[in-house]
Amino acid sequence: MLGGADLASQLARASALLSEGKLSQAELACRTVLATWLNHSAATHLLGLIRARSGDAAGGERLLR
Repeated sequence: MLGGADLASQLARASALLSEGKLSQAELACRTVLATWLNHSAATHLLGLIRARSGDAAGGERLLR
């Protein structure tokens, strides 16, 4: 289970991976957060950005809403 510091670290990692274009790794990092924090808004937002950048515009938009 992710605690506060681990959660922040995992979100920072997901964001950095997204910036580097490592989409599958970024998605895995987001899903790790969401496995513990089901409706975490920052993780869901990042996942939406990842999905959109990977070509799933509709799926990304759904997550961003």
